[in-house]
Amino acid sequence: MTIWQPSTTGNPHVVEATFDDESTDTRHEAFARAAIAPHLTHMAIAKDVARLADYMTKPVEPDAGWLPGSGARFGIGEVLRGWELGANDELNERRVWDCDGLKLTRHLTSTNPPEPWPLPNVCLGTSIEDQATAEERIPHLLNCPAAVRFLSAEPLLGAIDLTPWLWRRCDAGCSTAGYDAMPGFPGGHRCDTCHSQGDEPRPGYVRAGLLHQVIVGGESGPNARPMHPDWARSIRDQCEAAGVPFFFKQWGEWVGGMDFANDEGVFAELHNETVVPRDKYDDARWHNWNEGDSSVNDWISVRVGKKAAGRLLDGVEHNGMPVTHDRTHHTNHHASNLERPTPCNDDCLNRSPA
Repeated sequence: MTIWQPSTTGNPHVVEATFDDESTDTRHEAFARAAIAPHLTHMAIAKDVARLADYMTKPVEPDAGWLPGSGARFGIGEVLRGWELGANDELNERRVWDCDGLKLTRHLTSTNPPEPWPLPNVCLGTSIEDQATAEERIPHLLNCPAAVRFLSAEPLLGAIDLTPWLWRRCDAGCSTAGYDAMPGFPGGHRCDTCHSQGDEPRPGYVRAGLLHQVIVGGESGPNARPMHPDWARSIRDQCEAAGVPFFFKQWGEWVGGMDFANDEGVFAELHNETVVPRDKYDDARWHNWNEGDSSVNDWISVRVGKKAAGRLLDGVEHNGMPVTHDRTHHTNHHASNLERPTPCNDDCLNRSPA
């Protein structure tokens, strides 16, 4: 059974999986595999994040003293216990049972299990495309116990305001009253709590710390739709203000830019730092976002293909990554005890140990 796949970003220390149609038993095994590979960061994404939240929070039995989430912990622990008691040659050769973290994880069959939970090397995320999907899915993601939570806005098909999930009201007793009259000094004093939040703090609010990465990308494929440059810019700026890592994955088939005219004709200055003539592309490959509105700049998108479009936003490559668990000890342990390079290959990650 293949669950975890090498990262599409090419990072050898990251593996990925999609959790949507899998059975509960499959999810148990997926998390168990993450537990026996602590040297890797596991990124799991789900559109049906409400179902994932239910899996992560459901008790073994209601009204029987079981804690929320004990159902998942019990199931994962049972898989690990079965692998260990089965004296599996592969896992014994890899000495996975010597890992301190796994010694704790495999005993998650108790009513009140010890740490670590959630697994420190598992990141949970959901995909969003516009404001409607953000409002539908993000609250469910926040209900999932996770060491790291991320959003994948790919394909990004509309503007998204992430403010409700990036910030919360300051609980230091300050008030927003008087900000208009005295910016930054409500009631005549400066709040050291909410004014210590980065270079451009939001008076009366502090960073929520609920989201740990936002990934943005345009659509690819034969029916790809263009992404407005300002949609990506807005999320980049929101993340920067809130101290959340921002990763711009790709433009997709279309790259954004602005058109301009001179004596030689009409051209497009694109975000991948190229300039192309208008007559090089037919109408089907040239999208004007402000058609008919002369009061605004003519933002455009040109269909140049995924490879040519690249992944520069305003001439910059954005590679923000979340801060995950410290892999140093696990990586050294893995390399020294297994006598193989780190990380494991795809066969090692997905071969059935049962």
